[in-house]
Amino acid sequence: MNLLLIFLLTFLVRIGSVMLGGGKNILLPFLILMGLPSNEALASFKFGGISSAFTLIKFHKHHQIKWKLGMYLMLFVAIGSALGSLLVLKTPPELLKKIISVSIVISLVMFWGRQKAKFRKQEIKIKNNFLIYLVSIGAGFLSAWTGLKGVILQYVYMSMGLNYKEALATKKLASFPGSIISVICFSCSGLVHWPVAATMFVAGGLGSWLGAYLGLKIENIILERIFIVITLIMVIKMFW
Repeated sequence: MNLLLIFLLTFLVRIGSVMLGGGKNILLPFLILMGLPSNEALASFKFGGISSAFTLIKFHKHHQIKWKLGMYLMLFVAIGSALGSLLVLKTPPELLKKIISVSIVISLVMFWGRQKAKFRKQEIKIKNNFLIYLVSIGAGFLSAWTGLKGVILQYVYMSMGLNYKEALATKKLASFPGSIISVICFSCSGLVHWPVAATMFVAGGLGSWLGAYLGLKIENIILERIFIVITLIMVIKMFW
């Protein structure tokens, strides 16, 4: 396992994904192509992704996190994450690989369209909003099972009146406890490849912090297209 290559790619991807999202669409198939079984790749990716939570400090300083909304939905995302993590343990690696591939294609479509999506500005209402509760549980479930989550939550938050950056920052907050639950579950089951996970944790933390600090001077649309092209290549290789 080429840890240096994993470090470099994780670092570069996290610089861009901290403000765009979509890092999973590149890093997860990359780990699978490097030879890790899909369940170990998912578990190691989830562990490495925890370090990106450090960017919450940067988002907070710029007043981009809606703390009440993010913390209110934490429980529902965490419930879904626990259920999805348990399903990973029951899903054969080859089947999980196909499911992840399909989820990445779906994520690409949503990833491309989310900045162009237009939502009516409205007051944020979360109390007794059972549809949002169910969607949050579903997002947590899909995150743990396939890695697909962030873009779903981001659409939810944007539909509730948050702008693009606020939605991105708030979903990072809401997702954090669920990610911890998944990592604990995967660690206890022996699925985490620790050298890979530790490498991604360090590289991801450094890349995410640098990306937040720089504020991404490159136009977002250019990074989006680069992410999409690289992801399509990796998905094709996974199917082949």
